[in-house]
Amino acid sequence: MNQLHDNHTHSGQRESLIDWNRTALVVIDLQKWIGQQYAPYSSEMVIVHVGTITIAGTVAVNTNFDPDRIAQTYWDMYEKQNERELIYQ
Repeated sequence: MNQLHDNHTHSGQRESLIDWNRTALVVIDLQKWIGQQYAPYSSEMVIVHVGTITIAGTVAVNTNFDPDRIAQTYWDMYEKQNERELIYQ
């Protein structure tokens, strides 16, 4: 019975991973689409920057994945606007 439960758990993890991969692909496609839609409207007065940050870990205080550190990464991306995709590790 424990083995059956373990298989179910592993199966659930695989299904979750597959869903995450699909979600990531949708986000990347959406990022590209938004960038293409607004690119013609970019000028000296209006600049459209589209970017994504993937957080490759569990958010927790006093770790590398501290919310304040992650927020700073978002702010830096906004200010510099030189990256479209970043993986925070």
